[in-house]
Amino acid sequence: MASNNTSTTAPELESVCSVATQPVFIVYTVFLVLIMLATLFGNALVITAVYLFHRLRRMTNFFIISLAVSDLLVALGHLPLRIDQSTHNMNWCFDKADGVVTTCAYWIAVDTVFSSASICNLVVISIDRFLAITKPFEYRSRMTKRVGFSLIAFVWVYAMLWGVLSLVDWTGESTPNNPHISVTFKADTQERSCGKKDRVYYTTAMAVALFLPLLIVIVTYSCVFRVAFTQAKAVASLDPNKGKKHILRELKATKTIAVVIGAFIVCWLPGFIMIVLSLWCEKLASNRSWKTRISHWRLESFLCSFCRS
Repeated sequence: MASNNTSTTAPELESVCSVATQPVFIVYTVFLVLIMLATLFGNALVITAVYLFHRLRRMTNFFIISLAVSDLLVALGHLPLRIDQSTHNMNWCFDKADGVVTTCAYWIAVDTVFSSASICNLVVISIDRFLAITKPFEYRSRMTKRVGFSLIAFVWVYAMLWGVLSLVDWTGESTPNNPHISVTFKADTQERSCGKKDRVYYTTAMAVALFLPLLIVIVTYSCVFRVAFTQAKAVASLDPNKGKKHILRELKATKTIAVVIGAFIVCWLPGFIMIVLSLWCEKLASNRSWKTRISHWRLESFLCSFCRS
């Protein structure tokens, strides 16, 4: 197995990066380009709408803008490299010099930052909805702009921290000949790939940066929907017109964001599980059909970014 994972010589690079794009990857590339353009347009539209219309400048919408920015950055920083890889039949054709992994490391880091930012933004949005529904009269005094923007800043600092940590070898098995971030060539399958071989990092990241935030989101929304219907009657009884209008608006926003979060879980969770399983099980890591499933999951995750827009 180890003998098949080698650095790429010039003839090998030419053999995988000069081959015509297969029909299936042409279709895949077209989908990715369309998703990238739609994601850019949709999220830019969300940001522009909040910027232009003063009545939309509520703290909830600023959290949604932060989420839109993370999706925009996926489209700008991650998708172009994925599209290039797809045009080369899923082969990594950057970092052509032996031992150079600059673009590969950048790709891994930005993917980590933007994914973490998306998840954390959803956590902040769920907390915002929790306060708006369970504490409707105290919400405005608690969720001030200072608090809201501090939460947004925390989200991005936290995401960037995970991006930096993705460049560190957590497992401790990295050597000059077998670094934890590498561009490898498999002679038997004629595949050139960029990846990070760090089981401890991915397992920890999945637990702390995915499962824990999702648990918070699920618990928060469970409380929100349980309290919402009892609060609706209480608020409406105090002020039938204003109270009912307020709670219905908050419920509508909550339901919409709950659908977004549900889609996010469906799109991202299976792929994270597959990646961690492939790192702990060498048979899965070398299985081409398993890699195809991970590629399909990545397409689904990009579709999620588009749907959120």
